[in-house]
Amino acid sequence: MKDVKDLGQKEPLITLSHTAELTKAVEILGSGVHRLLITKEGTTDVIGILTQLKLVRFFWENGRCFPVIEQLFPQLLRDLDIGSHSVVAIK
Repeated sequence: MKDVKDLGQKEPLITLSHTAELTKAVEILGSGVHRLLITKEGTTDVIGILTQLKLVRFFWENGRCFPVIEQLFPQLLRDLDIGSHSVVAIK
C-alpha cells in the first residue's frame, strides 16, 4: 500500500466561504475538483465539506424544486453535449 499510495496525484485543498453562491461551488466542482472545504466567512474555520456526489444527490432528490434542472433529467448526456467527444484509451 505504501508504494501505491504515492502513485495518485493529491488534490489541492480548495476552500469556499459559506456565503458564496452555489454557482461558484458548481463551477469549481465542474473543473475537476472533487471536494470543497466550506469555511466560515472571513476565517479559516472549516464548517463542512461539499463533494461532487453530495451536490448531485441534492439536485437529484430536490430536482422538482428547480424546474429548469428537473427538465434535464430525462435527456441523454449526448443530447446535452456533456462528456468527451474523443475516446482516450490506455493500454
